[in-house]
Amino acid sequence: MVGWSPWTWLVLYVTVVYLSSPFTPAVAEALEASPTGRALLTVIPLLAVAALVLLAGRFGDGRRRRVRIGPWLMIVGLYAAVWSGLCERAVEGVHLAQYGLMSLLAVRALRGTAPQAVAYGGGVLLTVAASWGNELIQSMLPNRVYDLRDVALDGLSAVLGVMAVWQLDRSHVGADALARLDALRDRSE
Repeated sequence: MVGWSPWTWLVLYVTVVYLSSPFTPAVAEALEASPTGRALLTVIPLLAVAALVLLAGRFGDGRRRRVRIGPWLMIVGLYAAVWSGLCERAVEGVHLAQYGLMSLLAVRALRGTAPQAVAYGGGVLLTVAASWGNELIQSMLPNRVYDLRDVALDGLSAVLGVMAVWQLDRSHVGADALARLDALRDRSE
């Protein structure tokens, strides 16, 4: 499985997101109905963002073993602002993590075929397109609705995800990790 191309991982992830659309409302309602579920819906996305910040701070630049924390705090602050300002229900916070991860996978897939700046922009655009596709699927489901506000929220999630990729690239952690992944993939082919 390590030998799968980045495009395969992206397509697989988008497929899982699409296939889970019919079941998401029931799972969300069950989680939001209990205090523990609401806590999980709040804590899990925050932990994902915090883990990314901590990993960046822990590993940092191989020469200095640290990174500038300011840009990471800005990303976390923007994440919190989007969450508190736009997410009406706790489950909508999951959108931020879900589509943020999708943008990471999209940037990774585009890196092999496009310059870095194009990969960043393309990662956002691919994620927004996938989100819109998910809304089109939801418009055909009896228990879901078509809502462009979700596409906008997912687009913001994609921008935050790409900002995280950009910051990792700048810290050399991302570049080193990508080089190791590429070496593993090349060995398995």
